[in-house]
Amino acid sequence: LANFIVTGEEQGVDRAALRQAVLAVQSLLTAHADVIEEVEINPLICTPKGAYAADALIRLRDKNM
Repeated sequence: LANFIVTGEEQGVDRAALRQAVLAVQSLLTAHADVIEEVEINPLICTPKGAYAADALIRLRDKNM
């Protein structure tokens, strides 16, 4: 299944949009690594017309730790 998601062979996924979404999350984490504990995107919907986060959670680090 992961191969289908990454390569777009199953449903004609917009691979450029998928790559852009992953890189955007990476950029966010890199820029705010000191305050972000975790990021969850579920699901990330990939179609021939783009990639869309249907739901996302960003958990911040506890300032007291």
